[in-house]
Amino acid sequence: MVGNKKTLPTLPGFCLVIIMVKLEQKGISFSTSIVNMMMVVVNFIGLTMEDNMVKNTPSTHSLFKRLNLVLFFLLVMASLLQPLIVIKVWANEEPEAVAGQYIVGLRPECRIRRIVSRLRQRAGATVLGKFSSIGAELWQVGREDSAITLQSVDPCIEYMEPNYIIRLDKTPNDPDFDQLWGLDKISATAAWDIRTESNVIIAVIDSGVDYTHPDIAANMWVNHGEIPNNGIDDDGNGYIDDVYGYDFGDNNSEPLDDYGHGTHCAGTIAAVGNNSTGIVGVNWSAKIMALKIMDAERKLDIGNDDPKGTIGYVIPAIEYATKMGARVMSNSWGGGGRSQALSNAIQAAQEKGILFIAAAGNDKRDTEVFPHYPASYDLDNIISVAATNQYDELSIFPFCYYPCGSNYGAISVDLSAPGSDIYSTLPGGIYGSMDGTSMATPHVAGVAALLWSANPSWTYQQVRNRIFSSVDKIPSLAGKTVTGGRLNAHRALTGSQLEARIIAPITKGFAPLTVALDGTQSIGQIANYEWTYKKLNVMTVLSIDSISFQHERGERVNLVFDSAGTYLITLTITDNNGATASTSIEVVVCDDSDNSCGSILEYTVPFGSAGFYVADVILASGEEGAWGLSINTTSGMNSGGFNMGAILKENAGMPGYITFSLTESEAVSITPYEYTSQVDWLTVQVEKQDVVTNKRTTVYGRDTSPQTTLTTPPLQPGFYVVTVFSQSDSPRGISGISINANSMLGGVNIGGWLDTTGVGFGAFFVASPQDVSFTLLSGDNYGDIGVNGYLVLNIYRQYDDGSRQLYWTSN
Repeated sequence: MVGNKKTLPTLPGFCLVIIMVKLEQKGISFSTSIVNMMMVVVNFIGLTMEDNMVKNTPSTHSLFKRLNLVLFFLLVMASLLQPLIVIKVWANEEPEAVAGQYIVGLRPECRIRRIVSRLRQRAGATVLGKFSSIGAELWQVGREDSAITLQSVDPCIEYMEPNYIIRLDKTPNDPDFDQLWGLDKISATAAWDIRTESNVIIAVIDSGVDYTHPDIAANMWVNHGEIPNNGIDDDGNGYIDDVYGYDFGDNNSEPLDDYGHGTHCAGTIAAVGNNSTGIVGVNWSAKIMALKIMDAERKLDIGNDDPKGTIGYVIPAIEYATKMGARVMSNSWGGGGRSQALSNAIQAAQEKGILFIAAAGNDKRDTEVFPHYPASYDLDNIISVAATNQYDELSIFPFCYYPCGSNYGAISVDLSAPGSDIYSTLPGGIYGSMDGTSMATPHVAGVAALLWSANPSWTYQQVRNRIFSSVDKIPSLAGKTVTGGRLNAHRALTGSQLEARIIAPITKGFAPLTVALDGTQSIGQIANYEWTYKKLNVMTVLSIDSISFQHERGERVNLVFDSAGTYLITLTITDNNGATASTSIEVVVCDDSDNSCGSILEYTVPFGSAGFYVADVILASGEEGAWGLSINTTSGMNSGGFNMGAILKENAGMPGYITFSLTESEAVSITPYEYTSQVDWLTVQVEKQDVVTNKRTTVYGRDTSPQTTLTTPPLQPGFYVVTVFSQSDSPRGISGISINANSMLGGVNIGGWLDTTGVGFGAFFVASPQDVSFTLLSGDNYGDIGVNGYLVLNIYRQYDDGSRQLYWTSN
């Protein structure tokens, strides 16, 4: 009977294991406590069975009856536990965070010292870090209940989120693996026939880098503005002795890797080539910036002894890399919940043209259901990287206590790269193998740097698109990644793909409408450009007529549309091998009877530098009337005031107007102008507008002569409209308004009256390089008095000496 005691209790346990495996295959995970509880229960039943058999010697029929009861109990138990287990999946995935620490995003109008100080005091907060690029701070909160209450009631707080814990996206493996199969798989050897070196700075945001490693040292980025070990911030960037980078986890200038992960990634990107030592990276020579975000001193006492970081470490690392010139960031880490602060920091890097390569994660999950941050943020400068093995299958990683493998996602993971048994550098001058999407990520970062170095004028979008369009299509990745393919370095460099692109500043207006078409941003070795257009019947979407234009080198063409309708314009490009690619846009043309057409024209204009600009609005053809222009900057305060100008309609007709937003209570300086000397008496009125109801209340008004500066009483924070009227019946003039205050936000709305003899204008300040959106309003936006015609928007850069240079035109 001793033998029975060893075997019989395992029968229910064996059944339980089968059920657990089936549930795991459905994506249902188990905690150790649940498994232990289930095993105790079923083994107790098994022992009870055995005792009954010994004492009562039941018949075979009775034994099977008991077995059936046990199996029935297990099935019932599994069905009851299944919803609990599903709940456990979500509950146990409550993101880890540092106790009492919050990242607080402040609204732009509240980023003022006294307001921020008041918020900190109310929350009982100590400032641990400031993130200037996103207008946020890291707080240590003494009274969490007060802080949470403050978030819900104070409008100055845009968001308040925990300081999430992040982890490395890797698993260890046998260090004896010594073949660089991954570089062969991505055709790196063929790519090296074209280019081996990169001058692009690659920021490895990780556990640090062993910058003394003989296969890495020569490829480290060096901050030449810093004198090593003198204890002085020589280059004034806010960091002392940051020669090779910085350790944001321990807040010092020693980013030396004490774990191995970052060094392994750095070796894949750029282990020195052709030096008769060790291995070679994707780039034989490059510039590796070491940014350490993992806590080497293990201050974060959470879970196992692996190094961990926080969002509060990552954001300043991204800001540092951006400030110091990195164009590619390699991020083999992830975890925590969705962080608005981290998303904003990556977006700030995006605005500087930086690619952010991120590991998709090692949970063997669909990231559309279970997002893995930062790879899952919806930003187009992020490339999310899955891992594949030597057989081009999604990687399954060994040595895990739970099922682990590469994450995937049909619309959330972009492509794959080698991530199983990857051999690379380790601290102390040695080498070894690791697995993970961590290992796949630096393959992509390395190719991005190599490609960008070969095409230095490219934008991050062009680099990203080339990487995506040049993948090797892999059947196992169909429906698992956006591209359905694995990285190919050689195809990325050779540019064997074609991509047609059309730039058309104006795509909507009144007939006759001239549309300037530009195809020069198309990609590929292009031999011919062919432009075609056809008029569409909107109801049936059928072609009514079609005309084809062929040009010897037709990169740019102008098409004139004399009749109203919707037109489909197609550009087809052909390369030297006869391959073609096409793209299309729609142009909407209206006649005079259609007052809604052209009433809203929207433009986005990139501004590469800060400065003072002037936007002119011209009525090229059509009937006079009212117009408006909205100028929406995305960052920064206004500096230098706003100015506007419009035709001054006689007898208190349609006024010229300008809006502004105040963030603090202050008096505003207003100067009206009249540029033709035709009108000598003006009325200036200031109204405060409720942004919810749009109701206006007059807060200030004066009759005055032109060029007389008026000062309002202190105005409360809010949105204001300033208008200027003519009180005479004399010939119309051209009015202007200049407003100045210290706390005005950057956006502005202007408008007035316009005919074909005059010009409307608005002057505005761009605080930093950014995209600015313009919305030009006319037609039925102003009822029966709206201007009805073809409007042109010109933007000029105005310099300190008063001179202007045309910067951009919609024509």
